[in-house]
Amino acid sequence: MTNETETNWKRNTKYDTALCFIPPRHQWNTVENFRQANDKTFGRWPPHVNLVYPFVPPRDLGPTLDQVLSSLRGRLPKEEPRGSDGLSTTLFLDSADCFPREHGSTFFLFDGNANTTNQIEDLRSDIIRALGRQDGDSYRLHMTVGQCEAAPGSDAHRSFLEKAKLLPKIQWECNQLSVLVRNDSGVMLPWGTIHLDLLSLDRIDPTPFYASSVGPGSPSTIRPAHQYSDHQGLWVSPETSPKLDNTAVDLPADLPVDLPEHLVVASYNVLAEFTSPPSKVRYPLLVENLLSPTALADILVLQEVTDDFLSYLLENKDVRDHYRHVSHPPPHQPSAGPLPNFLNVVVLSKHRFVWRYLPFRRSHKGACIAVFDDLGTKAEDGTPQPLVVAGCHLSQGLTDDLVHARTGEFHHILTYLKNQHDLCNPWIIAGDLNVTTSYRTLHVALESKAISERAAAEIRGFDSLVSQAGLTDTWAAARTEVGESSDDMKLHASAAELFEGEQGATFDPPNNPEAAKSTAASGNKLSGRPQRYDRILLKTEGAMCYPAAFNMFGFLTAPSNERDGATYASDHWGIRCLLRRQTEPSKGAPASNSSLLPVVPVALKHAPNHLSDSGALGDLLRDRRALPTGEDETARTKALDLLKEVLLETGPLGSTAATRGRVVTILVPLGSYGLGVWSPDSDLDCLCIGSVQPRTFFRLAKLSIRKCSSGMRLLRTVRANTGVMMELDVLGIKVDLQYCQASHIAERWLDIMKRPPTDAAFKLKPESLIKLKPARDLSYLKRSIPDLAQYRIAHRLVKCWARERGIYAAKFGFLGGIHISILLVRICKMIWQQNGPVSTPDLLATFFDHYSSFDWEKHAVFDPFFHKSLRYHRTFREPLCLLGWHGPILNAATAASKPNVSTIAAELQKANEYLSRPGVDWAGLLGSHDSVSVGSSSGTSDFLKAYPSYVKLSIQYWGKSLEKGSKLLGWLESRCISLLVDISIQVKDLSARIWPQRFVDAASEEETDDNYRGLYLIGLSRAAAAAAGREDVEATMSRLRHVLNLFERRIREDGRYFDASTSWFETSVVRGAKLGPLRLDGRAWGLYAADGEDDSEDEFLFDEDEEEEVDADAAADAEDVTLADGTAAGPRRLPARPKPEGAGKLRSALDVMNRLRWDPNLDSEDYVVGYLDRFEGVQEKGLGSWHSDLTEEEFIPQHRIVHFKRKTDGSIVWERHTRTDKIFGSGQG
Repeated sequence: MTNETETNWKRNTKYDTALCFIPPRHQWNTVENFRQANDKTFGRWPPHVNLVYPFVPPRDLGPTLDQVLSSLRGRLPKEEPRGSDGLSTTLFLDSADCFPREHGSTFFLFDGNANTTNQIEDLRSDIIRALGRQDGDSYRLHMTVGQCEAAPGSDAHRSFLEKAKLLPKIQWECNQLSVLVRNDSGVMLPWGTIHLDLLSLDRIDPTPFYASSVGPGSPSTIRPAHQYSDHQGLWVSPETSPKLDNTAVDLPADLPVDLPEHLVVASYNVLAEFTSPPSKVRYPLLVENLLSPTALADILVLQEVTDDFLSYLLENKDVRDHYRHVSHPPPHQPSAGPLPNFLNVVVLSKHRFVWRYLPFRRSHKGACIAVFDDLGTKAEDGTPQPLVVAGCHLSQGLTDDLVHARTGEFHHILTYLKNQHDLCNPWIIAGDLNVTTSYRTLHVALESKAISERAAAEIRGFDSLVSQAGLTDTWAAARTEVGESSDDMKLHASAAELFEGEQGATFDPPNNPEAAKSTAASGNKLSGRPQRYDRILLKTEGAMCYPAAFNMFGFLTAPSNERDGATYASDHWGIRCLLRRQTEPSKGAPASNSSLLPVVPVALKHAPNHLSDSGALGDLLRDRRALPTGEDETARTKALDLLKEVLLETGPLGSTAATRGRVVTILVPLGSYGLGVWSPDSDLDCLCIGSVQPRTFFRLAKLSIRKCSSGMRLLRTVRANTGVMMELDVLGIKVDLQYCQASHIAERWLDIMKRPPTDAAFKLKPESLIKLKPARDLSYLKRSIPDLAQYRIAHRLVKCWARERGIYAAKFGFLGGIHISILLVRICKMIWQQNGPVSTPDLLATFFDHYSSFDWEKHAVFDPFFHKSLRYHRTFREPLCLLGWHGPILNAATAASKPNVSTIAAELQKANEYLSRPGVDWAGLLGSHDSVSVGSSSGTSDFLKAYPSYVKLSIQYWGKSLEKGSKLLGWLESRCISLLVDISIQVKDLSARIWPQRFVDAASEEETDDNYRGLYLIGLSRAAAAAAGREDVEATMSRLRHVLNLFERRIREDGRYFDASTSWFETSVVRGAKLGPLRLDGRAWGLYAADGEDDSEDEFLFDEDEEEEVDADAAADAEDVTLADGTAAGPRRLPARPKPEGAGKLRSALDVMNRLRWDPNLDSEDYVVGYLDRFEGVQEKGLGSWHSDLTEEEFIPQHRIVHFKRKTDGSIVWERHTRTDKIFGSGQG
């Protein structure tokens, strides 16, 4: 062939035919798995070693091959018999290498034997010469296995080469040379085979090597999981497995398929590191975390698994004993081969399974689809429906392209599951979804134009996509019902530093130094916020299980030489979900609620665009001083630390505490501070729990406080609803301290708080349960509110609104912190359960819309996720029914009156109407932000203009004791509820509303006036149905004056608080026009130390058989801490009688009750119980109908019992205030 002919041949020859060696199919498996993830030609070329490529045009194949064969026959020695080995040779691909290309490198396997290489090269030269060409091109025998774009010499490049070296050695007798032809789709098809031993050509049908659907992005063939063989000491593929094909799992109809009572699924991103050689520093710690009790599971999905780590992991005997099945064998095991990707998803399980790899468009990304043939359900016709678990690791990044790619990958998984597995199959999708959840991150990304609004909308809509696919986020489902407490294991970054969408974060730079390092290494400033990347999603429809518990793991650390002092296992926390079997398949609806009270549905209402900025809410609250600053947080932290140091002796004052064998005592912050909804002017509510008696604790506390040189002083000790309470000033912050005697609770605090309400640990006295109730409620709320950061913003805004509108004052029967929690938590959970995460403006818009039309008289507000089987009998004395969480008293709004309920309902309607107007803002809802400084607010101004007439309750005090003045005002405020009730009952023609703040004359001095004059106002308006005749009006006024006169007399006759020598009180009715200029009273009552308090008061405060004196002001201060039962300020409480000197202890009411019930010589039906009703005074009830069970809503606390009476003769057999006891004869000297 002339040079011109050769040039024309090269110009006209396309890359459409090839001569190559192809290994036998039984040796394809491992190398094909690797090629599918790494070789761009997978699906178009089989594994091969090219001999001549390009070869000749397809039309010339026949004549050319005849010419080649003729030439090769001439090469054989004449004496060599036909049918011998001829030109065949043995290839042994035992080495790996790469050669550079324009972008990266191509990696291949080759035969390191020079003799073999020379034989192949000689054969190639003979074929080239037979074509009449010169072999001017360089040739290297190789089998391509993949490409890598990493720069030569980089860690990624070296890692890829190491992976290629792990491929099993491929050896076969090359006695056939395959002729391949490219079809119109670019796929190489077999055309013929040259037998090198016979030097003959066989034409074959052009059957594709792969199915038409196979390619770099198509699912791999299904393969059984490897099982560890103790006998062989290897991970082996089982010889028998369910019948498999290339599309789905075909299971026998009689295969036993079932779900265990409990199934635990876990997921963990173990953080791949691409260093050469691989770093093993974190490996032991990763294994330790995976084997910890909080991580062990039935099915474990790992992400970012590397060859080196998987080999290390599967060498561990404890791992092998627990997880007997694994999707990928250890790469360092002979003939196992490397993992296909840089970042691999690996499934480990206690149950056998089969699996396939589902690749994504982006290289090294895909899902591991595992099918568990012995786990699952059965269809109605008995067909097995095995459990399918899709382990995945979606693309990471916050750009438009990556956001779209991530959504596409999730769609790809959903499409595969829907097409290949029956909709009746239970599905689980577990892994690192990499979906941005932090509102702050999205906000910054939009502001910096890192992503478009369209991409942001795609991120926000991800949870809707999950819901529409019929999937349940197990973290959210478990958290809203039983709670999730992994936050207790974290470093506790400040609550003020959390943003919406960061609750439950699994990638947590503020708490995980490894995550912070990953963020710094990426150089992406947008990735520094906590994100809930990792999820376990359960298909709801047809599922025979439900999420019963959820936790995170990965918190175990090891010492480090670095500055942070500890090595963390990964930059992600692991997640684990407990699935519990249920008898009936779920239909995707909320769990049934068998309560007698109906669950009122909540419909999501989206905030209009002009109200949709979540960030504006934080700025608004910051302007109103409703959000604490860093200085405020520091001040409270120091106050709490000092309190712990002084009371618990953990600091210098208690250097010998460790040698005393002291039983543990803990201090728990409660109320608004504990929940993270406090404002700079909030008190700090705390509860100590320990083993000593209350009297002993408070005496020791007083001694410790007196020993404190500075920063702490005792203001006073009082009895509140829940018992004795100390009011302290700690570094300028008012602290309310209570105590509960429960040693077993203190010793196992964190563990016991996670137990169900019916646990035996809570079989305590009513007095103890009442004290523990706020702590138990708080613990549950912190574990169960879906998004605490969002909730805290919403709670604060509702609180600001309620305060502005004059309905935030629990001691007046309005709303308090606990009431807002009950109202708001229900909305948060139900909206999340129905719609997934929503924005804070949407949450608030739904709150006001829902409660603006709520039927308060007919319905109760409660958490349906906590009260699954609530039996609550509402009484006529409960116009407002806001049910809390734990007993013994559920209704937190027993102090509310019908007038107050009407006021609350009206204000909610007004708020919803305001938010429905076009162009309004949240600031308008809250009114003037400088109301404190000017002594009024828009709500106050509206109140002073709204009514034609007002009841004026005027109080005057000129005494020297500020504490007595404070008690007088507190007592008066506590009585106002009963006045509203009396007006509503006896003066039905009038509607009354009290403003829950004191007014003073606008011209009066605020602090320097020794003769204090203040007043409370009750607005009066005629009821809609009231008669308007002159006589009717006069009759109404007469009844009103009668009610006011009785109220006035009660206040003046109460000698405990009212002293005619230092104070005066009167009531009057005035027209609105005659009120004159008023302003809100800003005087700081109640912040003064007690006058001459000493330990002699302890006998009264702690004698449980004495009538409890309840300080009304203290009870009101504690409204954020407890669910008030309204007994703190009963209008007709009997005066306490001091214990006479030398008198014995009076047997308790419970002792008397038990004696009357169980003494065979006494007839319990002949006795009645006298008890103090909050509004009706002393009432009586038959002993037989008296409820002592804490779960009964008619349960009345023991301290309200005032006497026991015998029916037959009317004789009082036991009376508290006179210390009479004819049953035991106790109480006397």
